[in-house]
Amino acid sequence: MPRHITRATLLVSATACVALIVAAGALAAPRSPLTNYVVQGHDETGFAPSAKPLKYTTAAEWGAALGPKATATPRLAKEGFVEALAQPTAYTANETSGAGVSWVVEVGSAAKASKEAAADLTRLEVGGDGTSVAKRYSLKGIPGSHAWIDQAPVEENFYSANAIFTEGSCVLLVGVERSAGGSLSNVMGPVQAAATSILKRTHRRCP
Repeated sequence: MPRHITRATLLVSATACVALIVAAGALAAPRSPLTNYVVQGHDETGFAPSAKPLKYTTAAEWGAALGPKATATPRLAKEGFVEALAQPTAYTANETSGAGVSWVVEVGSAAKASKEAAADLTRLEVGGDGTSVAKRYSLKGIPGSHAWIDQAPVEENFYSANAIFTEGSCVLLVGVERSAGGSLSNVMGPVQAAATSILKRTHRRCP
């Protein structure tokens, strides 16, 4: 060993090497799969996944799933659409009297996710299926979330609750409906539980 290389120099060099290795490891860390951002197992009180999640890999596919392709697809492409996943759910006590959905869509940035969430909120609250918004609120512990209750005027016991929120560059939605024996608590509770569980599992980061 050359005498001019001191122990302090070696220590600094070793520390730098460790830092580089750690940084490289962080850069190479695998992305969290989008399945972590939709309802799993017992996330949603009284509801559970009823089929395999549906994966959408292009803006055109997800735009068509959302509704009018002519308006959604160009917007998604401009926002840097990456991928989307939709998980259907069902009321476990009686699949014929309740169902739901949980989805996540990843776009190019957090700012673009906020724009997409605003567009989705406007579209979803308008509806068009004969329901009317009975209540708007925010989910507990999830700042910036938008939740709302729909009630069909022709069905006294029909209620649906939906919540949309963003985490990082992702927009997430959780929604359920009860068509028999429904009540506000029977739909608000599962949505709150699902959103809380998802964010706990993903540490409020997406992707």
